[in-house]
Amino acid sequence: MKTRYNFRIVLATLLALVNIPIFAQSQYDVVVNSNFSPSISDAQEKINAKAEIKDTAKNTHTVNYNVETPVYNYSLPPQPINAPKVGKDMIARLYRNYLKVGFGNYLTPYLDFEANSLRSTQYTLSAKVFHHSSWGKIKTYAPAHFSDTRADLYGQKYFKDYTLYANAGYTHLFAECYGFQPDTIFGDLKKDSNDKIDIKGKDIARHYHHAYADVALASNALLNAFKLNQYYHVGYDFLTDNNKNTYEHLLNIDAAIDHNIKVKKLEYINVGGTLGMDYQHNRWLGTMLTDNWKIYLNPFAALQWKDYYFKVGFNATFGLEPHKKVGFHIYPDIEARLAFVPNIFSLYFKVDGGLRHNSLQHMIGENPYLADILPIYNIDEKTRIYLGLQTSVSRSLTIGAGASFSFYEGLPFFIVDTNHTFTYRDSTVRLFNTFTLTDDTTTAKVLNVHFDLNYKYADMLKLGCNVDYNLYLLSKNVLKPWYQPALTVQFNAQYILLKKFVFKLDFYVSAFAYQPDFTTGKAVGMKPIFDFDFGFEYLWSKRFSIFADLNNFPCQRNRVYYDYPNHRINALVGIKYCFGGESVKK
Repeated sequence: MKTRYNFRIVLATLLALVNIPIFAQSQYDVVVNSNFSPSISDAQEKINAKAEIKDTAKNTHTVNYNVETPVYNYSLPPQPINAPKVGKDMIARLYRNYLKVGFGNYLTPYLDFEANSLRSTQYTLSAKVFHHSSWGKIKTYAPAHFSDTRADLYGQKYFKDYTLYANAGYTHLFAECYGFQPDTIFGDLKKDSNDKIDIKGKDIARHYHHAYADVALASNALLNAFKLNQYYHVGYDFLTDNNKNTYEHLLNIDAAIDHNIKVKKLEYINVGGTLGMDYQHNRWLGTMLTDNWKIYLNPFAALQWKDYYFKVGFNATFGLEPHKKVGFHIYPDIEARLAFVPNIFSLYFKVDGGLRHNSLQHMIGENPYLADILPIYNIDEKTRIYLGLQTSVSRSLTIGAGASFSFYEGLPFFIVDTNHTFTYRDSTVRLFNTFTLTDDTTTAKVLNVHFDLNYKYADMLKLGCNVDYNLYLLSKNVLKPWYQPALTVQFNAQYILLKKFVFKLDFYVSAFAYQPDFTTGKAVGMKPIFDFDFGFEYLWSKRFSIFADLNNFPCQRNRVYYDYPNHRINALVGIKYCFGGESVKK
């Protein structure tokens, strides 16, 4: 704009000078012929243009201001709290007595009665009586009666720092060694076709009387409490059979202590151990005596860190067996539990072993058809390696699997006692109806693979399945693991309809078992055992119900031991009743 302004001044000055007469010059006229007319083409635009003024000076001013937070005055007057609505007492009602009675075919009575004390902070007492027997017959076989009767007492006394436990009981097991067919064995002794071979049950019967008592004192400290946990126990068992001069004494005394130690970054370290002594004394027919001692010490240290548990220890055992020197054994005691995903996926690992008595009491639980004299020796499980896992797919479904490999020395198996004789009508024969054990030189390596599955849907449906496979690698003196199945499968199911009707289903299969042929010495394969049971129960009320059980539904003639078939199909019908309940305040 300044340039345009100066130009205008210069132009006006020149125009003024043209019209001023120049003195001191001659006067003459100049004539110019031209069409040129001076003009400004954008004059009007330039005239109308606004002047632009650029201010180069800067003037700043600081503004200070404050924001005040308003304060509101308010009050919260307390409101009255309404009393909650309390329904019925949620504590489950306890009943003092439980009774289950039934009766089945083959003249089978059943009784199960329990009497218990009610809730108390001072003590707990209970008593139980159980009886189950059968007086039926198996066609063409000797009398096949059996009876199982038990009476037990149990009590606890609570103190401030300790709890005293005590129990005592008596068991009478009666079984007849019916594993032979009289008409086949004694057929040559018949006088004529009308003559009947009559074998009395009392002549082939086995009566086992077992009395026991246990007393224990345990501290009340919690397992994860940082206190000294203590446990002291004394137990005694006495067993005899219908041979009055045959009996067994078992005595066990043990004590265990452990203590949790606080460690930074760990939950705790648990240090402790067990010290104990077992004594076994057997007498056979008043002539043979055997004494078996075992003293053991098991120290260990374990730590818990988050969801991981580790344990390291050993088991030192002194064993004294009949006709053997004092044996000293050390077994590992290593354990690890790893919860990779808590409550969902866990891995378990263990390495252990041990020395245990092969007592008459233990053998009767497996096979009551025993010979008069049995070899007694310790079972030495030198090492057992176990690996297992468990996963919870959901709250309703759990799956577990595991495998173990064990090294045994002196592993017993039942075999027919070929020396047992029976006298009938002045003739002595061998019935092959009782069992003895293989000798203590049997060494074995045993592989076990296990799988289990459990499913539960609310309180309506329960399913369970267990599968076991066993592989035996035996020493040369035993061909096969006699009467031990290689494969067992068990399935059970329970369904409750409308909270009134209970349906039960049990399925059991065992296969690939062998028995010895006592005439040729070869192994003979046994037929698979197939057992299918069905049960039904009607819940009349919370205290009274009616049940019916149908066992061996496919009517199979299963044999667990040589020439010992079972009843084909048997049924049991009865009731269950709870009474003597405590009063519940409404």
